[in-house]
Amino acid sequence: MIQIKSLNELIKKLTQSNAENYVSIAKNMHIPTSDFKPYIFWKEDGYSRNCIIKNDDFELILICWKKGHITPIHGHNNQKCWVYQIDGEMTEVRYQIDSLGKMTECNRINLTPGKLCYMHDTMGYHLLENKSNGNAMTLHLYMKPVNKCAIYNTEKSAFEDKDLSFDTIDGKKV
Repeated sequence: MIQIKSLNELIKKLTQSNAENYVSIAKNMHIPTSDFKPYIFWKEDGYSRNCIIKNDDFELILICWKKGHITPIHGHNNQKCWVYQIDGEMTEVRYQIDSLGKMTECNRINLTPGKLCYMHDTMGYHLLENKSNGNAMTLHLYMKPVNKCAIYNTEKSAFEDKDLSFDTIDGKKV
């Protein structure tokens, strides 16, 4: 497969492809940061979820992270998820529930620009954290949109369903 060198090219490939091709498409992304400029939106109190495109087959979300922003431990409503590091440095921490029902860390991955990671609920759960000295951006490709997910509540030591929303859609604040 040819390298995908623009956001428009990525959207075109995803729209014209079957879900079985998403993994090879994701592995061949080399998109410049400038392509994401229309979708960049920063929040002070947490990371922002910026919808680039969402249809019945997939969704592309640009997540903008300020220094130190972190997700809770979460799943993806049984959907496949690829995370492409655009800018900055992130850490992905993966967890599994052991035989006693305790959440334990099982893997830690550092993401730098151009790196890709994959997650599915059958692999456990994960969190993402901006480890940069400044801002970071990640592109999330979900096979089928994820409208809700399981979030781990550390105070209750249990998962709770959370409805997901966007801060922007197609570059416009919601």
